Parts: sequence; C-alpha cells; structure tokens
Amino acid sequence: MIGNEHVGIAWQAPEFEHRPKTARWYWISIIVSILLLALAVWQRNFIFAVFIVIAELMLMVWGSSEPRMVAFSLNDRGLTIGGAKFYPFSDIKSWSADSEGYFDPEWPDITLHLIHHFHTGLKIKVPRTMFLEVEKALRARAKEVPFEPSMMDVVEKLLGF
Repeated sequence: MIGNEHVGIAWQAPEFEHRPKTARWYWISIIVSILLLALAVWQRNFIFAVFIVIAELMLMVWGSSEPRMVAFSLNDRGLTIGGAKFYPFSDIKSWSADSEGYFDPEWPDITLHLIHHFHTGLKIKVPRTMFLEVEKALRARAKEVPFEPSMMDVVEKLLGF
C-alpha cells in the first residue's frame, strides 16, 4: 500500500524467470570463455582478456542465483514494485502481455513501455491465476500493444539464461 490508498490488486512474483543450469551448460560456458581468452591473448588484447575473465565469473554467479520474490501492487494511480518503486500510469505509454506464456507458462510477463526514451521496457511477472485480472486493470488505464518478444528475450531463452 502507498499511504492509505486502496490497493486494487496485489501479488508476489519472482524477480526473473529461473532456468536451472546443468553441468553441461557450465562446461560449455567455460569452454567458450577459454577459447575467447586464448583469442584475446593471441591478439595481445589484454583488456579483452580481463573482460572475458570477469564476464565468465559473473555468468557463473548469476547463472546459479535463485530469484527473490517481489511484491507488486496495482491501483488506480499506478504500479508499485517492492513497496519502494512506483510507476504512475502517466509514465506508462503502453503495455503488452505474453498471454500465451511463451517464456514462462506459470508466470507470464507483462511489459510496461514507459514514456522515457532510454528505457527498454519494464517486465513484470504475474501469476497465471491473476493474469486476466491484471490485464483488465491495465487495459482500463493504458494502451495495449501486441506482444513481440525482443531479440534479447529469444537469445536468453536459447542460451538457457
């Protein structure tokens, strides 16, 4: 709740879609990193070599992390995330919904397209049981556009990240 306002819809959802990694995934990641590291050393590009090592370490840590649950609330003024970040409807240009659950059938994505030019869109997870209710509330306050997965979404799914 924000102050004493009425919360129209409230739910908790994972921060991101977790795709469990197998040992094979980690080995492929290590092999690709070693090949890129060898290329960087061969080219005497030591800054790229350092970048590869740091990127691989981050990939290992982030690849194994579990998502935390985040609280969402949607009311007549806008969307609150985690009780701290608020997006008023006046900042939301449009929204789209992955109603088919292409990326995650249990937690479909709703992407809010913000007015800010440099923002790629805010993805939020919604439990399947509340999906229609959230869509209905958004439809009453903002323009709906057809869902089109971004190239990065498709690449992440293919790579299992």
